[in-house]
Amino acid sequence: MRCAIAIYPHLPGSRALEQLRQRFDPLAGTTPCHITLLAPFDLPLSSENMVAHALQIAATLEPFTVSTGPAFPRRNAVLVPISQGHQAIVQLRSRLCKGMLAPQRTIRPAFEPHITAGRTTTLEERRQCLAAAMRLPRLSGIIDQFSCDIIDSAGHIRSTTTLLLGQHPRPARRISTPTF
Repeated sequence: MRCAIAIYPHLPGSRALEQLRQRFDPLAGTTPCHITLLAPFDLPLSSENMVAHALQIAATLEPFTVSTGPAFPRRNAVLVPISQGHQAIVQLRSRLCKGMLAPQRTIRPAFEPHITAGRTTTLEERRQCLAAAMRLPRLSGIIDQFSCDIIDSAGHIRSTTTLLLGQHPRPARRISTPTF
């Protein structure tokens, strides 16, 4: 199994961005608007261990505000960068990439938090997507959670665990059954 970790932001006014993604991003039909923290990777251990690791990280961080900046092209994509909240997202990813997820730390190019507005195959499509993305309003919202998606071998999300920022995990209570 594989896992991906992402923020699915709830940004008021993001309808225009979603419409742009529907037009230019092939993933839009299956994956909502998101900020990728860790692209799909093979799970080094059980999904329960990975979620426990992510839960510990989530407990150490408080919700934060994000806002988007002006779109720009990168290779075959048009990206909408995260301007406000950029450092908080980088910090969240950095903390996730410790311990069991340390092998996920190295990616190229350097991690830059963003929302993909479109993936294009031609220069003309990229120009159209960029022009439309440049007209998008600046979006802002509060990030108070992120998600761990477990993906099966066919590429379908099998389960999603949503982790709330600043929620300290409680130790499991042991329940004993009285004997008669």
